[in-house]
Amino acid sequence: MNEKVKDYLEQQEANQTAQHKREKEEILIKLGLVEKKFAPDDQIRDREGYPYVELLNGVPRRYKNVPIEISDEDFEKVKECYERQFLSKKEPPRIRSHVSSDGYEEKDPIAVALTVVASIIFIIGFFAGIALGSHSSFVLTILYWVLSGITGLMFLGFARIIKLLNRQSEENQAQITILNEIADKVCNSKD
Repeated sequence: MNEKVKDYLEQQEANQTAQHKREKEEILIKLGLVEKKFAPDDQIRDREGYPYVELLNGVPRRYKNVPIEISDEDFEKVKECYERQFLSKKEPPRIRSHVSSDGYEEKDPIAVALTVVASIIFIIGFFAGIALGSHSSFVLTILYWVLSGITGLMFLGFARIIKLLNRQSEENQAQITILNEIADKVCNSKD
């Protein structure tokens, strides 16, 4: 056999073996089939290699999850169960979109109220600055504009925070629903 062909085939076989090993580790870790490997005492602060911390006898110790050693035959059975449970054709529940069917973003009433209050503050601050500034100095006008601008921006910021928290809450609820379905499948498959 030609040396180049032989080298190429060996390289492909090594790549396939490495890919199989990565896939095996990934699936076993996702399924929680792991053992804790604690960091040596001299690597107490190594967050890269050992991302988790556990108290042992009152002393914090870093560890990482290492997949358990199983035979290839056992792994094929585990992989089959994994694919049947988690990679089935059934589409998981979708996270609710924040855009309605007509293309407009759904509104949170609290965020809308805060946005309206911010708009009112901007408008009143603008006209109050002009009215008071015409009777006294221009500095008072600028002061009213700046203060109303800052206050209005704070209300807009609060409205944005409310929108983001509401969106995150809905996404978390959808994820909880998905995890509950997965847990039900796992529990039903054990029965």
